[in-house]
Amino acid sequence: MTRFRALVAMTLITAAPLAAQTARFDARQMASVIRTIGSDAFEGRGPNTPGETKTVAYLIDQFRAAGVRPGGDPGTAGRSWTQAVPLLQSDLASPPQLSVTLGGKAVALTQGEEIAVRSPMNGQSQVALANAPLLFVGYGVSAPERGWDDFKGVDVRGKILVLLINDPDFEGGEGQFGGKAMTYYG
Repeated sequence: MTRFRALVAMTLITAAPLAAQTARFDARQMASVIRTIGSDAFEGRGPNTPGETKTVAYLIDQFRAAGVRPGGDPGTAGRSWTQAVPLLQSDLASPPQLSVTLGGKAVALTQGEEIAVRSPMNGQSQVALANAPLLFVGYGVSAPERGWDDFKGVDVRGKILVLLINDPDFEGGEGQFGGKAMTYYG
């Protein structure tokens, strides 16, 4: 009898949310939302722009109209439609001056051709690396779920990592990364 009561209680507990879910996915409604926020009126939706403000307001209105409630702890005033996320914009002030010493001779590297350098993301105004060894790490991919790890047994501390762009199988090589369809790892 106790098992029966537990089963009835579990059925009632799980049936209540199922009964409350009367809304169904509407592909036309989704297409309409995508068309709307993809329109010129939303100005590209870029972070920290009027387009972002319009997009967030529109999406909140859509959620509200669908009966969705804002997230957060319901016992406090912490419920909100959005979450604050700090942003940092970081740009190179001028083309970087880069070289590598090979066989005792300095060889200039051109940004965007032989090397890709990004500005510091920690607020530093410059980065200087001198006499650091270079370490080739293939594609720089660690994907244990795909049986791939370019860093296995490699100590990268104090070294400048040199790596190839794209996925290991982009040029038809080995690995299960989707070939020309670049994945997260590329």
